[in-house]
Amino acid sequence: MKAGAALADRTARATFVGAQARVASYSPPGPAKPRDWAGFIPERSKFQLKDIGFQTTTVHRVFPPKIRVELKTQPDVKPWESGQKMNIHYAFGPGLQTKISTLEVQLNGVALKSARLDNPEGEDDKWLSLEVPWGLYGPMNYLDLIFHIYPKDFKECERVSDRPLWGTVFDDTTISMPKDYWTEAHNVAGFARWAFPYSLRADLSDAAIIVPEDNPEAIRALVRMAAYLGSANKYPVSRLDVAYEESVPESVLKSRNLIFLAPKPKGAAERALSKAASTLPGEGRVSLGEEDRARLQALVREGGLTLEQVPSPWAEQRVALLVQPILPGEFTSYVEQMLTPANLSQLTTSGVPKRLSSVAVVSKVGAVNTLEIGDTTALLGRIPLARRLGSLFAAHRWLWTIFLVLSLLLPISVIRRVRRIRKQKAR
Repeated sequence: MKAGAALADRTARATFVGAQARVASYSPPGPAKPRDWAGFIPERSKFQLKDIGFQTTTVHRVFPPKIRVELKTQPDVKPWESGQKMNIHYAFGPGLQTKISTLEVQLNGVALKSARLDNPEGEDDKWLSLEVPWGLYGPMNYLDLIFHIYPKDFKECERVSDRPLWGTVFDDTTISMPKDYWTEAHNVAGFARWAFPYSLRADLSDAAIIVPEDNPEAIRALVRMAAYLGSANKYPVSRLDVAYEESVPESVLKSRNLIFLAPKPKGAAERALSKAASTLPGEGRVSLGEEDRARLQALVREGGLTLEQVPSPWAEQRVALLVQPILPGEFTSYVEQMLTPANLSQLTTSGVPKRLSSVAVVSKVGAVNTLEIGDTTALLGRIPLARRLGSLFAAHRWLWTIFLVLSLLLPISVIRRVRRIRKQKAR
C-alpha cells in the first residue's frame, strides 16, 4: 500500500529512477485546504502577483508586447461592490518621449487607467494605484499591462528604429479583492468550470463517485470521470472516494459532494434523489410544468446523456450530480463525449436567461443543451447579512426612505420616554 501510494504521488514519483524502487517509508502530504488551487486567486483579500505564479517581467523596444496576468477565480467567488483596488509596481528606462509614453492598465479588455512615463531619466520604483469596477471580474480574468514607449526623437510618419527602451512590472504588484464565497447549488456550469464543487479541495477529499455494482459500463465511465476530476487541479495525491451504490458508507453520504453514475432504477439512492431531480421519476416532489417537460422531452428524444445537479438529500451545503444515459447502452462513450473541453464550454455559455442551468443534455451527435429547471434558490456557501441588506436596499431604493424615517423617529421616541420618566421621578 505504501509503495502504491508513493507511486501515485506526483512529487514522490519524480524521484524514482530505474526499473525498481524500494519504499522504506512514505508520508503523504496533508489534506488540501478549500480553494487552495495553484495559480488561482487566494482566499485572503489582499495578495501579490507572485502569489499566483507571476514573475517580474521586462519588455523592450518600441511597441513591446503586453504583459498579461491571468487572474483565475473559483466559480463561487463573488467580489464585493466596493474596495476593489490595484497597486501596480513598475519601472521604465531613460530616453523616452515623455509626452506620449504611458503605462496602460486593462482588465478583460477594458482600459482602467494610464500613467504617463514623464521622467526623461527613467524610474526604478514607481507605483500606480487605481480602483477596479467590481462588475468587470469574472471566472477567468486577464490583466494586461501595456507599455506605450517611444524614443525621445520619435516623430510621426517616420520609420521607428530600435532603441534601448524598456519597461518592467514587478511581482510585488498588489491586488485587493474583498469577496464572499457562495453560488447556486443547481448550477451545472460550476462542474464544467474546474469540476467545482467536487474539486473544492485540490486533493478531491470533498468528492465521491458512486456507481451501481452490476453495471460494467458505469465502472468504465468511473475511470473517465475520475480522470476529469483529477485534471481540474494538479495535486500530488488524490483522496477521491469511490463506492458501490449498494454499500455507500453513511459518513461519505453526509460529508461529500456526490457524483452518481447511472443510479440503479428504483434503488435506495434513486428514491432519495428523485425528490429533488427532474430527470428521475419519483414521488414526493414537485412535478415538472408542461413547458419544462416539453423542453426536456424534446432534447432527450434522440437519446444521449443527462447531467443534473441537485442539493444533496443527505447533507446541507452539499450537492449531488446525476450522470445517466437517456437510453440503455453506450454509457461510457457518452461520458467521453460529454467530458471534453469543447462540450463543457457550452455549459457555461449557453443562452440561459439567468445563466443558471440545472440540467445538461448531450445528444448522440455531441450537441450540448442546458435547461433551467426546478428550484434554483438553494445556495452553496453563505451570503453575509450585510451583503443581503446591501443588495436589498440597492434593488428597492424606497427602503432608504423608511429607514431614514425610522432612524429619526426612534431617537425622538426614546428621548420623550426618558423625559417622561424623569418628570415622574421629580414629582
